[in-house]
Amino acid sequence: AGTYRVTVTDQNGCTRQRNVVLTEPVELTFTANSTDPSDCGFTDGTITILAAGGIAPYEYSIDGSTWQASNFFSTLAPGTYFTYVRNAGSSCVTGPIGITINAAEAPIIDNITIINPSTPSSNDGGLLINASGNGLAIEFSLDGVVWQLSNLFNGLDEGTYTVRVRYQGLNCVASSIVTLVAGGGVVGTSSGEDYCSEDISGVTFLEEYYIPLPEDQALSSFLSMYPASCGGSTNPVDPIVSYNSVGIVETGSTINYDHWEDGYEVNIGFPLQATTEIWGDGNIGNGMPPGYVVDVLNAGDIIVLQSNVVSTTRGTVIDFDGGDKMASRGNLAVTRLAWPTGPGTFFAGALEIYPTISWGTQFEVPVGEDENVNDMFDYVGAVIMAFEDNTSISIDVDADGTPDIVQTLNEGDSRLVDGALNAGATINASAGVQVHLITGHICASYETRWFTLQPVQNWSDSYFNPVATQQGSGDANDPTYVHLYNPNNFGITVSWETESGAQSDINIGANDVADREVPEGEGSHFFTTTGDVFYAIATIDSEDSELVHDWGFAILPESQLTGQITMVGFAPGENPTMTPSGSNTSPIWITPGYPAGSSFSGPVTICIDYNGDGGPLNDLNGTPYDASRVVNELGMLTIYDPDGDQTGMRIWVCDGSDAVIAGAYGQDPSTSGGSG
Repeated sequence: AGTYRVTVTDQNGCTRQRNVVLTEPVELTFTANSTDPSDCGFTDGTITILAAGGIAPYEYSIDGSTWQASNFFSTLAPGTYFTYVRNAGSSCVTGPIGITINAAEAPIIDNITIINPSTPSSNDGGLLINASGNGLAIEFSLDGVVWQLSNLFNGLDEGTYTVRVRYQGLNCVASSIVTLVAGGGVVGTSSGEDYCSEDISGVTFLEEYYIPLPEDQALSSFLSMYPASCGGSTNPVDPIVSYNSVGIVETGSTINYDHWEDGYEVNIGFPLQATTEIWGDGNIGNGMPPGYVVDVLNAGDIIVLQSNVVSTTRGTVIDFDGGDKMASRGNLAVTRLAWPTGPGTFFAGALEIYPTISWGTQFEVPVGEDENVNDMFDYVGAVIMAFEDNTSISIDVDADGTPDIVQTLNEGDSRLVDGALNAGATINASAGVQVHLITGHICASYETRWFTLQPVQNWSDSYFNPVATQQGSGDANDPTYVHLYNPNNFGITVSWETESGAQSDINIGANDVADREVPEGEGSHFFTTTGDVFYAIATIDSEDSELVHDWGFAILPESQLTGQITMVGFAPGENPTMTPSGSNTSPIWITPGYPAGSSFSGPVTICIDYNGDGGPLNDLNGTPYDASRVVNELGMLTIYDPDGDQTGMRIWVCDGSDAVIAGAYGQDPSTSGGSG
């Protein structure tokens, strides 16, 4: 290649010269892609080669020796092929590029629950196979001949069985051998391993949840806070709207949903009742979440379980309601809302629901009717729910050291303490229970706050509060109070600080309560320097005359905080049951802080993935996100999703520091003129 001067001379000696440019041909390059065989034993894999440059026409090869004019190779078996391209005249050969065609795969057997027959001849054994795959329908067999879409086999005698699973109508099969032994009870296996059932102790789900606050008890509580004698505004009546949000944190999760009305499953891992559904296993024959068209659960999915529940027919009508049970493989973010007909969402409450592993046996009430602040605690009640039969509970309502209520609860049973709780009231149980606190301003139309209480064993000497006092949209002050309860039989000193710096210490007497209004626009940190534990909750719009932005939350102990919120399970910008208006007045509130002894200091970078589906940016670890914010330690962020709904949001510290973040969801008085 280059430029050449060409001279031509004829027989008379005349000459002519011209410049001739010879160009190098464009380099011959290519790419290749493939498709795998559609099933086991099939040789219908393909390779397509795409060439560019060089001099056409091209020839193609997948072994370097046999060439063809077509760039498409078909009827290929699994294996690795080396692809080449050469140009016209075979003068330039490019390659190889290795392409692997993978063998078709079978579904994965995740778990087999074995229910052994009761006697050698009873034929009442069974197998429940949980399998996962690529989203195609999965079918099951015990003999390799007869296949079924149901993952349940029953009527089995003792003996050894080969469990087989495949995608419907295809050949690739995964198998596992299990043995049923008479009298062996209910046990389970892990995937891909062979077990005799007497050699294993059983399988448990990762998490179990019970929906708290049955609707009849919710209605009683609403009526205690706004009885007919109040007059004026509309009174609470049936039906109660039960609105439950289940956020899926992990792709591939499965949920077994057990309605309480016909009794709980003996083993929820092996459901036998027709009303119990299994969600996310790809088998629509055993149930599918409401509103879904494919029975697959992906990270970021939200399942909404809504029923209008008549409190007097709870035991006879199957609803999504208080008392229902969920067992999941995969972490969930579960939220419970309820409100009565009449006032509607003006008189609503919301609770976060923890799995049973986080329940406790000892609780104390941090506020009470005897410590009323601006009428917020005219009414203080609680609802206690058990998950084991024969759970004994004792409740000291007035904190005088003598139990006032003693009761035995069975699985899913709930006891409402309908008001009259004093600060320091105790709730003790012989097995794990969940406790939710209900407070209200009697005859205020309408004011109630619900709190999920932490068991005493989780209490700490340090709490970060993310919600500041805000100026309301009508220029009214909407103060945030932090209420501090000292459970000790001696006085303690609680120190606190905000973004602006240290604040005056708070001295709290033995078994007493103190509160502080936090400054506007800043997070806050409450702690003791002596290690003395205490408990903290927050109330927003805490003035006696302000009833439109009232909400509250139990502040998590620092020991339960990390540098990330893996999923916001429920956070619509407006009433989720109404036609969207484009309003977004309920953000996620965030404040960061460094744990004691941290070597880091200064501002913290917060990354935000609005919908839990990644974004155009990447953090230091390559995790995709949508936006980031830099905030000082104990600064306050209010984060709004541009789509108007914060549900599904992920938030994390992304600057490599060890900062932790405290978060809450609720109405922002500065942007909302509506009711709380």
